[in-house]
Amino acid sequence: MSRRTPTRTKPMSATNGETKEDLDTTDPQTDDEIRACEPEGSQAWSVLSPSETREIMTMTALEMAERVAHLLSLTEHDCSMQQAAELDCYVAALWFARENGFSIRQTAMFFSILSQLVRNYKERRLSLKENVQELKQMINQDNTGDLKFSQLEVFEAHQQRLVVNYITETVFQHSKLFIHLFESDQPELVHSSSLHIDIPSLPDRIYPHPLEDAITHDMWRKHVCPPEDKEEIPVADIQATPGASEEEKIGEQVMNPLDELTPEQVREVVDEVAGRVLGKFESDVKQQLSERELAYVTRLQRLEKMTS
Repeated sequence: MSRRTPTRTKPMSATNGETKEDLDTTDPQTDDEIRACEPEGSQAWSVLSPSETREIMTMTALEMAERVAHLLSLTEHDCSMQQAAELDCYVAALWFARENGFSIRQTAMFFSILSQLVRNYKERRLSLKENVQELKQMINQDNTGDLKFSQLEVFEAHQQRLVVNYITETVFQHSKLFIHLFESDQPELVHSSSLHIDIPSLPDRIYPHPLEDAITHDMWRKHVCPPEDKEEIPVADIQATPGASEEEKIGEQVMNPLDELTPEQVREVVDEVAGRVLGKFESDVKQQLSERELAYVTRLQRLEKMTS
């Protein structure tokens, strides 16, 4: 089954009487082939290439802004008011072309015209009157006999009115804002802040250690806890018997202190400790009994007064 392909007409000179037809850029062609078919004097692809325009028109607004900022080297639009305003102007124009159903070529031409007028404010420092004259030169054909391409030929009649009205209501109506924006230097503001945190000095050993309070106690004692200071037993003092193990050697060295006391001395120590503990307890009991006795006596005296 054969497929019908659209025919193309290359721009011819005005002397042979042939007209210039609009180009259909929907066919899979390279950018160079599409530019070669463009009439002389056309600015359709002066800013955006056919592939770039086709790619941009399928993006969302945020993706479109990032792509245009990359293509036009507006790398500081996040902190520069001039670049941010310029980028917003371009993205709004592309979205306007998309909403009104402009083709790829019409969108590229519309973007070229708008960007040229904005750059006149930014780079050439033109006034509103001079910028309007620039637009007239782009859309009017030369009547001197020399062939000149009108940039609005790619649009239909109602689209031409849309383009002119959009440029009038944005670039021309807000000309003073554009001139003031591009001629005034943006002040550079530097904000800085510092945070001071007082941290108390930590002792040599703390429990639990910072950031270690989530582990179990057994794991902390096994892997984190610092070793306890144990009194080392001199090797020369250990009387080792032939064939005795290390545990038996240490057990022989550690002696019970009560083994050196006689029964009478142990009894005296126990009596002394018991006397200290029980003596204090006895004094506390006597004090509480005296307080209770005083309270009861006071109550009895009150009862006697009430009965008498």
